Formats: sequence, structure tokens, C-alpha cells
Amino acid sequence: MGVPAIVKSRVFLLGIAALGVLLAAGLTHNSATNATAQAPAASGPPAVAVDVLTMAPRNVRLWSSFSGRLHSVDFAEIRPEVGGRIASVRIKDGQLVKAGEVLFVIEPGPYEAALAKAQANLASAKSNAEFAKTEFERAVNMIKTQAIAQRVYDDRNNSDKVARAAVLSAEAEIK
Repeated sequence: MGVPAIVKSRVFLLGIAALGVLLAAGLTHNSATNATAQAPAASGPPAVAVDVLTMAPRNVRLWSSFSGRLHSVDFAEIRPEVGGRIASVRIKDGQLVKAGEVLFVIEPGPYEAALAKAQANLASAKSNAEFAKTEFERAVNMIKTQAIAQRVYDDRNNSDKVARAAVLSAEAEIK
């Protein structure tokens, strides 16, 4: 695909203009060099004016600007510390409150369900721990007479420890 004729003519014109600028700069440089060679040496460049300020102590107003929100000092935002649906609000706007006072009532259903589940997990963990303890005690007696392999003994010992840890975890979940 060829280059359009208008682009070619613009490039040509730019080339001519650049050549003209170069010739003019060369002529100006040449005439300035000749004039400098013929003129007597000047005493130096003219002095440049400068402003001078004497340092002295003075009061300066410091100012900073910040982006943000400002709230009144008489304003307090009160929110519950736990998640859940608020069943009732027991305070009114502007009311004075004291430490330990009930401000909100959170819907207890989800928390009661979580507690019931944790109690069921504890009961299951205790049952598993009792079974693991019984199996380990049997293995202790059987390993003395070499009626079981060492691996079986180690497995029952580990199961007993894991079951006791599960009981501790379930108790912590209830708390």
C-alpha cells in the first residue's frame, strides 16, 4: 500500500523548511563571529540585579489543612460488639448510660443454636475419649504379653491422646 501524496508533499515541505532554518542559523552564526572578531573586547557582561533580605526573627502563622470528618465532642456512636440481629434497643437518644447497663438485646436464636451444637460436640468427644481410653488400656495389657503388634499399641495410644484433645476443644467451644 503506497504512501498518500499529501503525506509526501508535507514531508517535502518540512524538509525544505528545516533546510532554510539551518541556512539562516549558519549565516547568523557566521556574521556574529565576524562582528565579535572586529569589535574591541568589552569590559564583561552587565551586572545582574539581585534582591537582598536581612534575616530577622518574626512570627509566622502555621496552617495545615486535612481532609476528613469532624464529629462533635458530645457525640458517641454506640454499636454492639457481636454480630446478629438486634431484637430491641433499650436506650433512647440523649439518655445517660452507665457501665454494665444493657443497651441492646441481640436475637438469641443463633447463639442458642451454636451453644446446643457445641454441647452436642462435647458429648460426642467425651464418648469417643472413653472408647479410646478403654481401647488403649486393653492395648497396654496386650503389649505386655506381645499379643498385639507395637504399631497397634502406638495407634491406640495416639487415638487416646487425640480424643482427649477433642474433649478440650469442645469444652473451649462452649465457653
